[in-house]
Amino acid sequence: MCDFFIDLKTKVCASTWRRYEAAIRATIDYNGEWQDEILHELLSDRAKAKVRAGEALPASLKRTSKKKQKAISYQHLNSLILYLRRPSNIANRAILADFLVALAALGLRPCEWFGARYLHNFGHPILNVLNAKTSNGRGNGEEREFDLTNLSTETLGAIKRTFEWVDTFETKDSFESSLSTLAKLLTRSCEKVFPDGSVRPCFYTFRHQAIANAKATFRESAGETEAAQCVAALAGHATTQTAKTHYASSKSAWGPEERSDHCLPNPAQVMHVEVKLNAPAPSHLISRRRSKT
Repeated sequence: MCDFFIDLKTKVCASTWRRYEAAIRATIDYNGEWQDEILHELLSDRAKAKVRAGEALPASLKRTSKKKQKAISYQHLNSLILYLRRPSNIANRAILADFLVALAALGLRPCEWFGARYLHNFGHPILNVLNAKTSNGRGNGEEREFDLTNLSTETLGAIKRTFEWVDTFETKDSFESSLSTLAKLLTRSCEKVFPDGSVRPCFYTFRHQAIANAKATFRESAGETEAAQCVAALAGHATTQTAKTHYASSKSAWGPEERSDHCLPNPAQVMHVEVKLNAPAPSHLISRRRSKT
């Protein structure tokens, strides 16, 4: 599929391509918001520049889409972190370990780290993030805010070191290129730690896990509606339906002690989330169900 669209991009005019691109983005959004990092990279500015220049794309962009892992257990993450923190001559292992801890704690989209800011508000650590999805009313405003007060010293340290790493990049393209390098290191590390192939996460797996943990945590302290709004605010969603439909459920959440290390959304942003707990299924899914009966 990637081959087809890359080839098509070179044969159609810009206005025609924009229609195809919008359809691709809408399809990916519906099926899990860039779960497939290959398609994400396909539509990135870096890939488009290669197409315009007539350069060959890397082999990783020519693979077909496949289902990604939507959860990772606390034990598996711990095993992976311990492996990455061992003394080694392999570059970026410590960076990847911190990045995975930060992803699991915050649930940011990988691309959102570039441009995010680590701040302090009256002594409280705050994270300010530019929402990656704000077109067509999909995002909950232009930016969102996290209160990091409840996070442990170890997790805050990993987040700070991740920001120090992100700050070394002057452009988003250079940051995304380094993300691709880290993604390959993650794959190789999982092959070493889990040789049976049972654990093969991508960066989006950790966003899914963070959202699953948030669902379970907020349901323990708030009603269903308020809990869903808190989850949506943390994820940057305009409505409560997105996390419910496209992300891992609370059944995948870690235990209470393992997810005690959690952040809090901005209360004002929670109030702006539209409640859609019982939205109807999309029409194309309904038609499929009818065809099976």
